[in-house]
Amino acid sequence: MSQKQSIHSSEYTDQAILMRTIGTGAFMGLAFYLIWTLMTTFNFTKYPVHYYVQKSMMLVFDIPKWFEFILLAITMSVLSIIVALIYYLIAKKWMSIWIGMFYGVIIAAVHIFVIHPLFVGESLFYHSYASTITIISMHVLYGVSIGYSITFDYTESIAHRENQNKNKK
Repeated sequence: MSQKQSIHSSEYTDQAILMRTIGTGAFMGLAFYLIWTLMTTFNFTKYPVHYYVQKSMMLVFDIPKWFEFILLAITMSVLSIIVALIYYLIAKKWMSIWIGMFYGVIIAAVHIFVIHPLFVGESLFYHSYASTITIISMHVLYGVSIGYSITFDYTESIAHRENQNKNKK
């Protein structure tokens, strides 16, 4: 019984929460990449993810499409892990969908005003409204997903710790 309790308690340590945050970031990065690819396929936006990578790396050599897909999925997952860790450090205690939406809007603003002009050379607002609205919506959905997942995990771990402390007394 004691060993089962200690294993169950080890799931709620700060290190375990941090590892689940990294896992959430990696999974959401992959999901975000797949959704973006889907949105590009249906012409909601004309800038696929690989457009930014090709512009930034200025690839002159020919690589197979499957390798590009894997490279971009890994890149998006790593970037998403960084975004998830930033959310974990800043806003893990606030249990509200509005915080996740605000975080998504901030990420969208960085994409629209920094990343896109840096790699493409012009503002995203010079293109169709569908592209701009799609990118903003994807980032808001991403921010809500990351935010709610991390906040829920953190809140559950705090509740479990408090419950463990009550049971010990």
